Amino acid sequence: MNHAEAAEVIKGSVSMKDVAGMFGYTVGGGGFMVCPFHGDHDASLKIYDTKGGHSGWHCFGCGRGGSVIDFVMENDGCNFQRAVRVINDGMGLGLLTVDNMFRQNAYRSAQRDYDRIREAMDAITDALEKYIDDEQCFLTKWLMYIEDKEVRERTADEWVRRELILEEMQYNDYLSEKVEEMRREVSEWRSRARSGKSP
Repeated sequence: MNHAEAAEVIKGSVSMKDVAGMFGYTVGGGGFMVCPFHGDHDASLKIYDTKGGHSGWHCFGCGRGGSVIDFVMENDGCNFQRAVRVINDGMGLGLLTVDNMFRQNAYRSAQRDYDRIREAMDAITDALEKYIDDEQCFLTKWLMYIEDKEVRERTADEWVRRELILEEMQYNDYLSEKVEEMRREVSEWRSRARSGKSP
């Protein structure tokens, strides 16, 4: 059960009086208590506990009010998730299991790792493709120059240089294929990550 689902259960089943008692506040007759959120001496905070499960509170002095969760947020100065955990743990409700919290933390950690890997892989493949494109352009120009020169003078040196350039161009083609393989693997990894399957 996540925090939002746990909050709905808490709002419908936990009494405001019990939550106030959890913090050591005394609720007097008529459901009034001294408001802990301002310098109150007249017990101006009213607690509402209805049979329909709509527990809440309102202070006629400072104007604050809300649900049992709002009370904990105001009292502890914490966020919504923390307030839900405080009530869950304080009342022994067992709505938020440790496994669930670990799972949420693990998911957030995995998402951060996934984002870092994705950015790194994009940077690597982009850099490789730029290098390959630049190198291929340079080699093509050299090859054109040599082949044009060969028409005029077919020297042994030019043939050797031509063969070396052709080999390097073949190696660039090999690199291009590897980059494409990397892109496919990253794409498949992303698909598995989005679908919730382990990479």
